[in-house]
Amino acid sequence: AVANTAYAMNLGVTAEANGVSIVSGSRITVTNAGTYNLQFSAQMVDAGGGGAGTDTNIWLRKNGSTTAYDIPDTASVATLPKPHGGNPGYHIIAANFFVEVAAGDFIEFWWAASDTQVQIEYLPAITVPFDSPGASSIIATVSFVSALP
Repeated sequence: AVANTAYAMNLGVTAEANGVSIVSGSRITVTNAGTYNLQFSAQMVDAGGGGAGTDTNIWLRKNGSTTAYDIPDTASVATLPKPHGGNPGYHIIAANFFVEVAAGDFIEFWWAASDTQVQIEYLPAITVPFDSPGASSIIATVSFVSALP
């Protein structure tokens, strides 16, 4: 990724879907108009070296790919820890929003970081030094709350 450049987060596997789908890899669409609860978490990693932490932002856009489509007050900001002791600096960014959408609208999660070494990373299961399942790179949960008036 290029530093200080916005990118849409690509979503891959759908665990369950009921009136919600992923189109073009990043667009979350809904069948029914209404208010939806959108929750996300992203496993961020800074694999770079030295210096201060890296600033990373994640926010929502609706029906477009430029800043004109940003949903106000949806940015989540974190400073990732730099690598230490030979290990990357990991941090989970998570947030929860209520968003009104019409049938056919799409919502996307966008992100940008101040350093090219920042990635959204899937971590595979491990057995050493202990057993642990894998960690998803991005988890997005979209729940219908109520119909629009």
